[in-house]
Amino acid sequence: MSLLLAEGDAARARELLPQAVRGAFAYGNPGHLATACEWLGRLLALEGDPKGAAAALGMGEKIKGLLDSGDPEIRALIGDLVGQLGEDGFQAAYREGAGLPRQQAIDRLAEVAGRSPSQDTGEHGQVARLR
Repeated sequence: MSLLLAEGDAARARELLPQAVRGAFAYGNPGHLATACEWLGRLLALEGDPKGAAAALGMGEKIKGLLDSGDPEIRALIGDLVGQLGEDGFQAAYREGAGLPRQQAIDRLAEVAGRSPSQDTGEHGQVARLR
């Protein structure tokens, strides 16, 4: 998924995103779910939805507890989003995602995969504990 996004292949990434998100749910830990939110954010940015992209990054923070701002791709994405939205616009959109209740952020991510989180409990059984 990351390679498709880095190459700017939004159409193929959109096609494969549900499967990638289902994989994140199957593994069942907050870090993988936050990564899926980052993929969603990168895809929405490619598709021309900077507010949605910022909100998706905020959802990842809510799920994991922090944003991986050390990741150079995420830093670049944030820079692009701030450039498009302005600092205040970016912060408002980001807070829209980060301000969700944790379970609602998880449920919104599950919608991307076309299923509920309860359908994706992995072998480690951790998704149920995220609720």
